[in-house]
Amino acid sequence: MRSRVWLAALGVLASVGGCKCGDQPVVSQTDASPSTSPSTSTPAGTLPLSLPFAASRGPDGDVYVAGLVASRNVIGVARFDKKGTMSWSIDALTDVAWTPDAEVRVLAADAGLTVSWRGTRSAALVRLLVAIDKTGKIIGDPQPIGVGACATDDAVVWPESRDGGASDIMKRPFAWTPPVSIGSVTRDLDPLLACASHRVFVLEEGDEEVGLSVMPADKDVKGPAPLIAASPNDGDDEREHDEFTVGDDLGVVRATSHGKLMLREATPNLSGWKSFNKPLSDDDDVVAVDGDATWAYVVITRDAIDRCDAGTATDVRLVRAKRGASKDKDEDLLLANEPCGMDVGAFWTGSIGARFVVAWTELAPRTNSAPPIAGFAYRVVGDPDVKRVAQPADGMSFAGCDGTACFAVALARTDADAMAPGVARVVSFP
Repeated sequence: MRSRVWLAALGVLASVGGCKCGDQPVVSQTDASPSTSPSTSTPAGTLPLSLPFAASRGPDGDVYVAGLVASRNVIGVARFDKKGTMSWSIDALTDVAWTPDAEVRVLAADAGLTVSWRGTRSAALVRLLVAIDKTGKIIGDPQPIGVGACATDDAVVWPESRDGGASDIMKRPFAWTPPVSIGSVTRDLDPLLACASHRVFVLEEGDEEVGLSVMPADKDVKGPAPLIAASPNDGDDEREHDEFTVGDDLGVVRATSHGKLMLREATPNLSGWKSFNKPLSDDDDVVAVDGDATWAYVVITRDAIDRCDAGTATDVRLVRAKRGASKDKDEDLLLANEPCGMDVGAFWTGSIGARFVVAWTELAPRTNSAPPIAGFAYRVVGDPDVKRVAQPADGMSFAGCDGTACFAVALARTDADAMAPGVARVVSFP
């Protein structure tokens, strides 16, 4: 499963401002730059990190972590086994610098991984992709890429704008051969990409509709077709839409201003819209969508301060509907009533075999200079209770799941100094 809502299995980050400033979503805002404390303040066998950072689980089960090493102005990369033991670390890029909107992403595959950096390098704003094999060897030179890269099973893909309002869709195989164009789109200089196992779905945002093109590896481009058209004149305009992929299929979940929740699929032929039975309320926020072979899932949060005397409170729900032509009613499941005073951060989804998992960071009230993230909670669909993992951190990235467990990476502190570099700590669950 691949989802584009802070998940995706492409490394989701919950971070804060301050000495470890980085990627979104932001818990507290400050424009202070990261610490430049010596990296020797971290234990041997670790990677001293500041924000931003990201993680991705490789097919072999190891976890790759990449992030800013502010003390040396480099993007460091390390490989960890499932127990969190580091086997190697390298510098993927040098002469980089922190900016408030800097971003690191990691895409792991059988042949190794790619690390992308959006930020400054040699005082210039860049978007670069670095290819690395499983032993930590860098392959070739950094590759300039467009915004919104994603990965199929065998390649990394990104849009590359060109003159005349068109974008080429570029693909670089994980065999590390040179990048090639697999097609182009004409309406949007920054199209959204959704990578399936082998297909690439290209979504182009128009003034009143979203167009869809499907690009398989053989350049047999299908599209564009109107994925989302302008709403009829009934006042029920679009509120938001989010997409996910399962195998080689695309799913799109659309919410309207009247609270209607709908699902459409591309296999690659487009299905009609299928309505969920339960509408959204004005207080509902869609925080993640995903799917598996049977279900489409929508994770929803709602403020629930009425059950607390003071402070914040959040209920986390999961609505799921059968995919395909099934007419079965969708299911509405309460995942958790978050404790009073506890806020929630980034949401992750994944599958452990046939079991679907929803996880999210928990943000405790700030006390002195304590880390903003208290840990994370998760619920396996079908299990009776929510589980919680205590792991104080300045950032948390989801690395993905395999047949037995899911993996998160915490940016943990080595002492009480909030200005010192953190270390990557791999946490498996359940």
